[in-house]
Amino acid sequence: MRIKKNFGHIKKPVIDGIKFDSQLEGDKYLHLKSLLFAKKIKDLKTQVPFEIRPTQKLREGCFIPSIANKNGTIQKKVYKADFTYERIEDGVKVIMDVKGRAMQVYKDKMKDIYALYSDQYDIIEVYKDRKLNNFLVF
Repeated sequence: MRIKKNFGHIKKPVIDGIKFDSQLEGDKYLHLKSLLFAKKIKDLKTQVPFEIRPTQKLREGCFIPSIANKNGTIQKKVYKADFTYERIEDGVKVIMDVKGRAMQVYKDKMKDIYALYSDQYDIIEVYKDRKLNNFLVF
């Protein structure tokens, strides 16, 4: 069994029985939870999967090892949003992702998410401003 290591070997925080990828994500959860109790948001969920590309089968006799497994199947591509919720004031559904830094894989997935889901959801990115010790929301 292979154990994945995260950046800096930091222990992942657990809040309300939910394991978060970073302390920043855990802090944002606590902030969203306070908004939930204040009845500003509803239906708060964590790690919600969004399908970017469905599973595909290569046509008979075609095999491309760089993108397909031995059965000729291309795995589906899924993005897991850190949080989803609905704002009570306007009824808008939100996909929220908390990032310490944005890697290229994340940027590519977000382009796909925007193309597929921006008509159904507001998409929000949150970063930590270390100087102000506050969240930056985009």
